[in-house]
Amino acid sequence: MGRIIRLPRRTFLRGIGGVALALPALEIMSRPRSARAATGTPRFLTSYVGTSVGRAYSETSGGPLINGDRMTPDNEGAGYDIKQALQPIGAQPWQYENGFGGDQPAFDVRDVLTIVSGLVVPWGPIGSVPPGGRSLDFHNNSVYSQISGAICEGGTGTLTAPTIDQLLAQTTSADKPSLAYRVQASAGGGNSAAMSWKRDGNGGAIRVDPVVNPGLAWESLFTNFTPPDPAEAAKLAFELQQRRTVLDLIGDSAGQLLPRLGHADKLRLEQHFDEIRALEARLGQMQPPTTAQCVAPTDPGDDWPESPQAPENEEQGWSNEELRAEVFTDLIHMAFVCDLSRVASLMFGAWKSYLSMAQAVGYNHDLHGLSHFGGAGTGISPLSDGLAWHVKHYARLIRKLADTLDEDGTPVLDHSVLTMIFEGGWGFDPDGTDGPHSTENMVVLVAGGKALGLTPGRHIRGDGAHPASVLLAAANACGYTGPLGDIDEPFSGL
Repeated sequence: MGRIIRLPRRTFLRGIGGVALALPALEIMSRPRSARAATGTPRFLTSYVGTSVGRAYSETSGGPLINGDRMTPDNEGAGYDIKQALQPIGAQPWQYENGFGGDQPAFDVRDVLTIVSGLVVPWGPIGSVPPGGRSLDFHNNSVYSQISGAICEGGTGTLTAPTIDQLLAQTTSADKPSLAYRVQASAGGGNSAAMSWKRDGNGGAIRVDPVVNPGLAWESLFTNFTPPDPAEAAKLAFELQQRRTVLDLIGDSAGQLLPRLGHADKLRLEQHFDEIRALEARLGQMQPPTTAQCVAPTDPGDDWPESPQAPENEEQGWSNEELRAEVFTDLIHMAFVCDLSRVASLMFGAWKSYLSMAQAVGYNHDLHGLSHFGGAGTGISPLSDGLAWHVKHYARLIRKLADTLDEDGTPVLDHSVLTMIFEGGWGFDPDGTDGPHSTENMVVLVAGGKALGLTPGRHIRGDGAHPASVLLAAANACGYTGPLGDIDEPFSGL
């Protein structure tokens, strides 16, 4: 019988030019079964959609507001009904209401996804904003109040408190880099195109600009190291430029490892390689960046003017975000599985997102336009389809993590908490526009966390709780114990 070998948990396969590829959790990395940990390493994701989940409207001006919610189930608890905006979480293929693109994939994740509805971000005039609340400037402040739990007022969108992802990264995962990605390439820059702030050492916070170039994100995640000498660095750059895959570059070391593995580990590693090939193939489909918006952001200092966004209601503001969303969610999956990172933020689009929905779901509007022109009385809800496009990519990531095993043999999803928040809810608008500019009836989606003490797969009514309290409870499950801005009581229903 051959000698039993063990590999360190953080094993890399190294190849030409010093390129290194992290491995997923394998049995060969584990201690003997009797001594193995009961749970894996917690991972945390917060993702953001730049529109409300509905809109309130009146049959007559000044009349009672009519519920325009496009997402919240009618019944509570497990087995909740699935509205159009959540169709991707179901078990059966579905279609956008206008039939665009035919049958869409279903990811069958309702049983691991909790919906918390009926949440409220309070508001008030500048100088009298309640704790964790916002002033009346909706687009600049509704996001910050959720991810920081701090008072957000005025129209600058400047945040002075760290966000939940960075609090978690800096206290429980300080030895790992946190990830910040954005899918929408045309969002420009500045505060409205970011959703992550970290402590600046002076009692304030500094913005963490998201990576918008998927190719750069790939290279940073899997080849982020210093080659041994300039010649090796040049060789690596040449190989990557020639679009040789990372698997080509580590071929010899992979060939030496595979014969040493048991059957289950071989299957798991081959699946890992297959996913890398698929991801590299998606990257190969993407054209090189042609605009400044697709260049990796650099630190612009504290005062960075926003770049122009695409005009409203036109077929602009699209840089193959369908594929970009797949690549970024694949990268987060890889980072969590390989323990390259344990905390990530994924911003699908800017606040007041002008991401074109013409190419995404077949409506000649941007996402913000769909929230204002929601098809009241037409029998079709374009906003529902716009929301469903975002949920589709979120559900796809949930499914991938559910199908990947962690070091203790349970799904990685069980040791991960994936949240999704939205710019607004529906209901009373203190600005008086009778539209989607409301932070009443807000929704937070929370997936996974079964091994971390959460009970997923339910619809829970929040009864006016703050959305930040739900994010705080999700972060608590991953090991964070402090407050979130003004919010120090986590939501108790998870």
